[in-house]
Amino acid sequence: MTHWPHTPHLRRPDRVELMDESPAAGPTERQSAVNVDDVVAEKIAAARARAEREKRRRAALAAARKRGLAIRHATKLREANYRRTYPQKETP
Repeated sequence: MTHWPHTPHLRRPDRVELMDESPAAGPTERQSAVNVDDVVAEKIAAARARAEREKRRRAALAAARKRGLAIRHATKLREANYRRTYPQKETP
């Protein structure tokens, strides 16, 4: 099923067109392959950068979670120690 003549926005870019002075002259197969390789390399680089960014984000969130848990645990121990040191009197 081809959409190309009627719906150019749905066409998958199988190759990147080169800018040329004459619109009738299209890229050669080798130029087209090199451009596709360049596009693929750019996409791979972008994916790696995105993965590295997500990795740093997850590390930052994990560090914040660890700090929060450490603070919570320290507070819990401090309160338990206080209750042991100063027991409350039971009221009848």
